Formats: sequence, C-alpha cells, structure tokens
Amino acid sequence: MTPVDPLGAWVERKSQRRSLSAFPGLAVRALRLVWGAARWRFVAASSLELLGAALLAAQLYVAKLAIDAILAAQGGTVVLAELLPPLLAIAGVTALMALVAAVSTQLQRLISELVLRATWSEVLDVTSRVDLMTYEQPSFFDELHRIELEAVQRPLQLARGLVNLVGAAAGVVVLLVVLLQVSALLPLVLLVTAPVLWVLTRLRGRHEFAFVRDQSTRHRERLYLQMTLSYRSDANEVRSFGLADELRRRYDARYTRYLSDLGVLLRKQVRLSLAGAVVTSVVLVVTLLLLVALIVDGQIDLAQAAVAAVSVRLLSSRVTGLLAGVGQLYESGLFMTELERFIARDVPAVPMGDVPPVAPLERLTVRGVTMTYPAGSVPALQDVDLEIGAGEVVAIVGENGSGKTTRAKLVAQLYRPDDGQVCWNGVDTSTLDARAVREQVAVIFQDYSQWELSGHDNIALGRVSQPVDPRRVREAAERTGAAEFLDRLPEGFDTVLSTAYVGGGQLSGGQWQRLALARALYRDASLVVLDEPSAAMDPRAEARLFADLRQIVAGKSVLFVSHRFSTVRSADRIYVMEQGRVVEHGDHETLMALDGTYAELFRLQAAAYLAPDVAEG
Repeated sequence: MTPVDPLGAWVERKSQRRSLSAFPGLAVRALRLVWGAARWRFVAASSLELLGAALLAAQLYVAKLAIDAILAAQGGTVVLAELLPPLLAIAGVTALMALVAAVSTQLQRLISELVLRATWSEVLDVTSRVDLMTYEQPSFFDELHRIELEAVQRPLQLARGLVNLVGAAAGVVVLLVVLLQVSALLPLVLLVTAPVLWVLTRLRGRHEFAFVRDQSTRHRERLYLQMTLSYRSDANEVRSFGLADELRRRYDARYTRYLSDLGVLLRKQVRLSLAGAVVTSVVLVVTLLLLVALIVDGQIDLAQAAVAAVSVRLLSSRVTGLLAGVGQLYESGLFMTELERFIARDVPAVPMGDVPPVAPLERLTVRGVTMTYPAGSVPALQDVDLEIGAGEVVAIVGENGSGKTTRAKLVAQLYRPDDGQVCWNGVDTSTLDARAVREQVAVIFQDYSQWELSGHDNIALGRVSQPVDPRRVREAAERTGAAEFLDRLPEGFDTVLSTAYVGGGQLSGGQWQRLALARALYRDASLVVLDEPSAAMDPRAEARLFADLRQIVAGKSVLFVSHRFSTVRSADRIYVMEQGRVVEHGDHETLMALDGTYAELFRLQAAAYLAPDVAEG
C-alpha cells in the first residue's frame, strides 16, 4: 500500500476548497507583505499601471480620430493637416506607454527584491533566535526546507502579481467603458469567457503547485548530489573512492526523471492553454460577427467598429492577465500561510541591550537534571549533578553517546532541562534570560565554525557586542599559539582563511582549534566550555595544549569534555558519564583508587601506548 503523505493530503484539500470567497483575504495579506517592504515604490508602480490604463484609453481615442480623418477624405485625397495631428498623437501616446511600461517593469523588479529581502529577514530572525533544541526537531527541518524553497520565488510572484493585478483591473475597466460606448452587448459577450478562463487558470495553478510539491524530495536529492560533486568538502572522498561516475549516474537519473515529469506537466499546461486560446478565439469571432451586424444595421460606423475590434482584442488579453494575477495569489496562498505560521514562532523579543546582565561565575551547580531530545526515546541525561567553582577546571569523560556534549550544552545554556535545576551563582537559570548567561560563557565545540573570514575577524567574533580591540585579538592569539602561524600567512592576521578566495590561506585542523580557543579567550567570559578541543591535534600539539591550559585560561572556570582520559588527569574534578548518568566523580587519584569505570577505561586507553606489563601496572 502506498503511504499517505499527510502534508500532501492537507495541501490537496486546501487547494480544492479555495474559491472566490478566499480572494479578499489573500489580496489583503499580499498587500500587507508588499506594503511593509516597499510601500512608496508599490504606490508608484500602481500609479504607473493606472496611468498605463489611461494612456490605453487615450490611444484608442486618437486612433479613432485618425480613422475618422482617413474616412473623411474625399476623392482618395488625404488632407495632411487633418491627419498629421492624430498620427503624431498616436506616436506620442505609444512612446509614452512604452516608457511607462519600462519604468513599471524596473520598479516591479526592485519591489520584488525588497519583498524578498523582507521575507528572508523575518525568516532569519526566527532561525537565528530559536533555541537550539528546536533544531533537534525533524518537523522544524521539514518546515524550514519548505519555507526556503518557496521564499525564493513566492514573494516575487506576490509583488509582481499584485502590481499587475492593479494594471490589469484598470485596463479591463477602461476597455469595458470604451466598448459600452459602442454597444452594451460587446462587454457581455466577452465577460462570458471570464468563468471559463478562471477555471482554466485554477487548473494550471493546481497542476503547477502539485508538481512542485511532488518533486520536493527528488529536488533535495538532486541538489545534494550536485553539491557533493561540486563542493570542496567532499572532494577528497569522491576522488579517493572513485565516486564521481557513480554519483553522476545517480544525479543524471534523478534529473532524467525530473525532466520526464516536467514533460507530463507541460503537456497538461499546453492542453489547458490551448483550451483557453480556443475559447478566446471563438468569442473573438462571435464579437467580430456582432460588430459586422452592428455596422450593417447602421448602429455604428467603421471608425467605431475598428476601435471596438482593437478593444475586444486588448480586453481579452487584459482579462487573461487579471485572472493570471488572481491565480498567482491563490498559488502563493499556502506559502503565505506557512510563512506566517513559521514567523509567529515564540522567539525572544527583548533586545539584548535591554536584558539585565549576570555577574561573573562564582559557582555553577547542576542538580538532578534530566533531559530528553524531541526525537529521542530515552533520556540523554538522567538525574545528573555537577559543580564548577570559580577558577576550577572540571572535566567530563565517558564513551561516545554517554551524554558528555549534551551536558556541556546544558551548562552553556543552549538547552533547558526537562527536570532539575541549573543554578548560576545560586540563581536558577530558568528565571534568567539565557542570552545574558551566555554572555558569561565561551564555548568551543568539536564541530566549531571555521569562518571564511580573516584570522583577525575569526578571533574578534568572540565578542561582537563590543568594539574590536586589536591588542586583545593579538594577545588571545599569542596565548593559544595561534599568532605563530597567523603571522606566517601572506597578509598575516588579515589573510582570509579559505583558499576559495584569491590570496586566501588554509589552516590545519590543529591550527583551527587553536584559533577557536583564541576566539573563546577573546570573549573574556568567566566560564569556558571546551568540547573535545584536541580532537584534531596530533599527540605533541595535544600535550602542549593541556600543559599550557591552566595558564591560558588563568582565572577562569573551565568545563572540559573529552573521551581521552589522559588529557583530563590534571583536572580539579572529573565526572564520569555512562548512558546519560554520572557514575563516578572525583580527581584522578581518587578515581584510580576507586578502581571503577574511570580506572578501567584509563587503563584500556593507556594500553594502546604502553607495553602490556606497564599498562597493567
């Protein structure tokens, strides 16, 4: 049995239910979006559209004057003095219409970019401010992916569709007025086609939306393969394992499937467009026959008939444009609904400058903390305790998956516990603004960021709330040993740390970690959290780092996370994690004397470097 896609079923129901009654709400929401991003440019573009409609009426009027002048000529002689003014007027109005259209097009382009910027600004406000636990929810990734896919194009369609809607509606009104001057029957015949064209427009929009929705998974797969084949991050393994041909085969297969599905869609759209063209052509023929009947009956003259014929053709295209604009609003309706729901997420609204600061750390206490990830079936932490005093170096050790990094993120106020307390200087952090606490914490995780910026900027990002102090930047680099290799780069500290840029430089894994440590020191926080800070270092560099660690972080409290037991033996206190629980704690000598989990794992790791008799001793 084919699995049911709840999102797809919901989308299908929504698309089926929409009717003309939903249009005012969609129009208001679209107008609110465009008005907030580019109100005066929208007013200007709409005014130009209205001016274009007025110029259309003027063009038809001067065309009738020219035809009257030609028909009034006797004996086949055209009086230039009578014909030249309307011809010049036609030329002038036509040129002015072209100018208005050109300016309007460029204004719409600018409006589209402003709307796009405003939309992304709201999306980024959410993604940059939601708590880290939100990123542990698969539903958030699904929602964010849909927003990112649509955010690139829907605001553009909304902005252009709304402006075009104004112009098309004004043009329809003008042309209806012109035709009413000729005969009341002409607008009625033409407006009969509107419901048919509306249905066809709705069908085209529904097919397009369903296609985009159905292709989203294959689109992500194709994009992933494309990035894998073109980005530097996977280039080593692609070449080492000879994966290029296989990945290209998979990429081409997915693209071939996409093109096949696209062909099916285009054939449907062509058939609907053909149906619309047939309906429009039939109505046009009927209208022209009606004009002939009116001429024969003597109700209109040839000049009126000519203007009416042109008006009929223009009205047909304007009605089509009007329905297309409405269709764009409907097609974008689901995106707007999901975007509004996404933006309405609960994120901190108080500016950081208005958040009361917290005092430097004197004692951090974790009491009975339990925490489970949203997608987890068992707690990542269970009834965990921990203490860090001022100036202490506290270590957390354990095997992979024991909860070490989770505990570090909890201390760094990136997670909130489900149960228990984390107290900062005796105050429960749940009563404090997490951002204020984080101002007193410097964190280096194993997957630290390698910013494609200068060495100077990579360090200065440690404290962006204050003006950059070049002296402190160099001091932090010197204390961690980063200055030694930064000074050797082509532009020294000002070298961009990426070979993707001309004149850029590249660092080794160990050098990047020293740079990350310098960034943490520049932050000048009272608590430093180090998550596997030596993972990319060779034994010599690692030994040197930990020999210097107390001097580097002198005066600060340190929470040190590692799976290498040899690196933490000098810590004031060591907590041993196992399956989310603290099973032992104490200093190195105490834990070795206890002869428990710590001692067992310490000896196992030591056995890899020492002779068997030494390791056992």
